[in-house]
Amino acid sequence: MTPMLPLRSALLLLLLADCARAQDALTLDFTRVGPDSFRLGQYNGLYKSGEYWQAAINAGRRGNYNDRQNRYWQLQGERLGLRTAQLQLEFGSIGHYKVALDYQGLPHFRFDGPVATPFTNSGSTRLNLPGDWTAGANTKAFTALRSNLQTATLHTDRQHLSLKSEWRPATDWTLSFDYQHQTKRGLDALGAAFGSSGGNARAVLLTSPVDYNTDNFSVALEQLQGRNSWRLGYQASLFSNHNSSTQWANAFNNPQWRTGSGYANAAYGIMAQAPDNRLQALSLSRVMALGESTTLSASVSSGRLQQDELLLPFSSVFAAAAPLPSDRLQGSIKTYNSVVSLQSRLSRAWSLRLRYQLDGRDNDVQRSLWLRIPNDAAVQASATSDQARVNRPYSHVKQQWEAQATLRLPRSQQLQFGYQLDSKQRDFLDVDTVDERTASLVWTTPLPLGGRWRLQAQRAQRRGDS
Repeated sequence: MTPMLPLRSALLLLLLADCARAQDALTLDFTRVGPDSFRLGQYNGLYKSGEYWQAAINAGRRGNYNDRQNRYWQLQGERLGLRTAQLQLEFGSIGHYKVALDYQGLPHFRFDGPVATPFTNSGSTRLNLPGDWTAGANTKAFTALRSNLQTATLHTDRQHLSLKSEWRPATDWTLSFDYQHQTKRGLDALGAAFGSSGGNARAVLLTSPVDYNTDNFSVALEQLQGRNSWRLGYQASLFSNHNSSTQWANAFNNPQWRTGSGYANAAYGIMAQAPDNRLQALSLSRVMALGESTTLSASVSSGRLQQDELLLPFSSVFAAAAPLPSDRLQGSIKTYNSVVSLQSRLSRAWSLRLRYQLDGRDNDVQRSLWLRIPNDAAVQASATSDQARVNRPYSHVKQQWEAQATLRLPRSQQLQFGYQLDSKQRDFLDVDTVDERTASLVWTTPLPLGGRWRLQAQRAQRRGDS
């Protein structure tokens, strides 16, 4: 963490000069931190002793008494000048529209200082070893380790920016929009290994670059009229990773491995990073009054998650006799959810609540046979080997029926009767269908000196198919 630059301080003062003249709250702080304290500063960046400048502001304006538009603006900021700065700006017209902007930084330091690594070019997706590296079957053989150690700092910086807006074209109509953009950059630790069993596996910790972007969108149209309302919404989430994989030179030579796997053979391992993916969802909800004491509400939503990143080969060292069954995942998951709820006050003493929920997940990923080459150090598995794997896409359909009746008794006592049925159907599991029934009775009564006494009896039964 470095102190705020003088130029940044000057620009900040110029930006806030008008607010200061208007007698709004403006604070400029000079802070000295010491001694070093990693635990207190790993998320705010102030773990190093030194001097820091930061500013805070709270300013705003509202329209004059004769302003029919009720216009306003509000500016709030904290820790301005530091990596954890937060700045919020909101403006609009009360009852007509509003726009809100928000920025926040969030650094994270893994350790209180730099780490040591023999790999060169930290921060790259391909990590090499120095030319005079000496390899062996274990770390005792690394005679050139100490002379080849280099330093790297493991930390990440998140930058979060959001834009929210709301517009009311009529008294009972609202159109809202929400956009969030988040970046994550830095260097983090990643565990990697060669070898395929507890006897010959050799692992290292790598400095792996982080370069993520996430964009979230949502838009909704809503109408509210007393006890009746409906809402139509759409949302999307897009994640991208600029680094698809991390490669590293094998630092070990192990005679138990298949020939070609060690440092002497210039072997490089490769590991995939988080893949690009996206989500889209559409939802519709409705609340309806049925008479004076009954309300019906329902919602339905449908979404789709997709991921189609290129797959890495079975090995970065050996050519596979049996290639990948597919060069891409072609992942697609469909989701759907619906909820219907009825609440009614039957009389002064009785009330009833009925609810049904359906939750589904349909995984369209194709099932395939994968003949692995375990960690670049063993012979490729055959179709009949215990090393062969079949991916099992997970899909399910879950349903829940619930009924609850409440009886209000004299002296603030209450009896509650409940019954719930849960049904779950899942693919490619040992038990395909599970049904669970639960009945309950609850009695509550006030205590003489305050509080309430609660007595509950419950019976549940679960059954699965064979």
